[in-house]
Amino acid sequence: MYRCHSCDFYCYQWTDFVIHLDYNDHWISCETCEFKSSTISACTEHMREQNHWLEKHHCETCNRFFQTKRACVQHMDALGHWALAYHCETCYKHFRTQSAAYEHMATHKHWRQLIPCETCNLFFYDEASLHRHMTKENHYARYCVLCDRFFVNPTGLRTHLNSRIHRGKDVHCPICNASFTTASSATNHIESGDCCKAPNINHESLFQAIRASDVQGWVTNTPVKIEGQNVKREKADSSPTDHAWECHICHVYFEAFKSLEQHLDSPAHRQRYYHCPNTLCERPFTRLSGLFAHLESGSCAFMRIENVLDMHRALNNVAIGHKLLTRI
Repeated sequence: MYRCHSCDFYCYQWTDFVIHLDYNDHWISCETCEFKSSTISACTEHMREQNHWLEKHHCETCNRFFQTKRACVQHMDALGHWALAYHCETCYKHFRTQSAAYEHMATHKHWRQLIPCETCNLFFYDEASLHRHMTKENHYARYCVLCDRFFVNPTGLRTHLNSRIHRGKDVHCPICNASFTTASSATNHIESGDCCKAPNINHESLFQAIRASDVQGWVTNTPVKIEGQNVKREKADSSPTDHAWECHICHVYFEAFKSLEQHLDSPAHRQRYYHCPNTLCERPFTRLSGLFAHLESGSCAFMRIENVLDMHRALNNVAIGHKLLTRI
């Protein structure tokens, strides 16, 4: 028995069935070529083998589809079935055009707040994108990824990253081999006379050794001899009171000799033996450990911590071996 797929007709003879299909045009046709078949399965097999499926144009809102794009557009225009492709960046409203979305966001101030990177000039729409960027580029200015800690400012983070938590104690005294976290602490160990193998070395003798080799004055200054420095602890000949002690450098009077000594040992008259090697900074320092602390903090952004350690090793060679100091 042969049954028509387009109507209720059926028959038992193939010739009668073909006559019916021809007369009523009930053949199953290929969507692309002129191939015809009496069954849907045969026509489907043909279109699959020949890739003759016709591209269908679907309505963006309902389930209807059309053979041509023009017919689909006419349908969506007539029924308003265009999809709302543009959305507000803050609320849940959608719009058919970008200009309508912009007008809404401008009117209601619904622009999404952009989040800036802490280091570069890029902005991001969400925290996830910002986190991926700053993690990839190592642009966290106040956040330690390993410790999951935020800091008040970049200097606090830099100090944390240079602490023993992350760096351990891999800086050594060149004389007794004691371990320290930073070059400044290792240098202060020597300048303060705390080295067990060199108790006679202090900040002045260390400066003399470095100054002798730093012929270009890269980090050292020429000491200034202050007149009257050798008699600054003598009692004043003429003073506002009978028991006053005068500083012969700045001519300030003190009631007690101990107060005068504290004044003379304070940074007020201490020689600025060193300066920052950055020509745009040149900040003076009384001790080498202070210079290292300045460079480690990155306040003038002159060198990385690795370069500070190289400089520390070079100055150690100068102090011990009296080698000629050259720029790092």
